[in-house]
Amino acid sequence: MTKRDAGVNRQTLILILIILMFCAWFTDITGIYAIFGAFVLGAVTQRGEFAGQIRQYTEFLTTSFLLPIFFVFSGLNTQIGLVNTPS
Repeated sequence: MTKRDAGVNRQTLILILIILMFCAWFTDITGIYAIFGAFVLGAVTQRGEFAGQIRQYTEFLTTSFLLPIFFVFSGLNTQIGLVNTPS
């Protein structure tokens, strides 16, 4: 395998994202939060140059768009009145 063949192309990235969506869907259907499906896929993905290239392609989207949406969603669903008493 040459260095050129080891790169992540558009089809590979699309396949990884489809597998990610399937893992999230499967854990959601089984009653677990969908984020755990994505976590499991990340845990079983091999480390190294492949993971670094996937991260390079998706980092801008995740840090500038998805991460703020996650914190806004979590903040809007927080019920602060539940933490004002010890019980």
